[in-house]
Amino acid sequence: MEGICASMPHRMLAKQMFLLLHDSFTGRPAAGPELLRCGVAAAALADLILARCLALEGDRIVVAGSRLDSAADEIGAFVVEMVRRQKKAYAVRSWVETLGETLFDLVARSLVTEAVVRRESGKRRVLHRMPDRFPGVDLRRAVGPRLQFERMLRSSVEPEIGTVALAAILCALGIEQVLNDEAESKAKWRNSIESAAQSLPDEMPGFVTGIEAVGAALLLKVRR
Repeated sequence: MEGICASMPHRMLAKQMFLLLHDSFTGRPAAGPELLRCGVAAAALADLILARCLALEGDRIVVAGSRLDSAADEIGAFVVEMVRRQKKAYAVRSWVETLGETLFDLVARSLVTEAVVRRESGKRRVLHRMPDRFPGVDLRRAVGPRLQFERMLRSSVEPEIGTVALAAILCALGIEQVLNDEAESKAKWRNSIESAAQSLPDEMPGFVTGIEAVGAALLLKVRR
């Protein structure tokens, strides 16, 4: 298993999720701060599971390979090292909630450095500060993930597995409306996503179940 992470195609799903969750033109976030962070963290973990750098043992995440190649991205390396350092394995929900804020900031910083988006600090209000916005600088790259979804949901061609994983995460968190906010077609889009998700590797259904637990906890928190 040594070096297997380096041999797998790298999709950077965390960056794709970040771009999906922000309007490419206005930079406005499409969900609340906690959902943004959880979505990005879930995408980063999914990417590493698909690349066989991480694995699931029951509902707990463990390191699958003996090392992460030095050529891999710093975000993936950070996540794997965090998992490796723990004396015991933790559940999907624990990792998503723990890593969310840090991974969101790392991904945002990386996309700004790459000149894909720019960061506009949120305006201060009396009791709080508005969320930062991330409008696109390189619009071709900024809208790329959304175009991939449109192709997946409108074409008979087999979708790329990373795109399917992102769609499954969005559904699990209950924010698939970021792909399509037209009420009459939401059910159709969700059915298309759930159908495509059947092609995911064996470990992914368990991972998605863990993300559903995150979404349910956030929903309960809002209701309280």
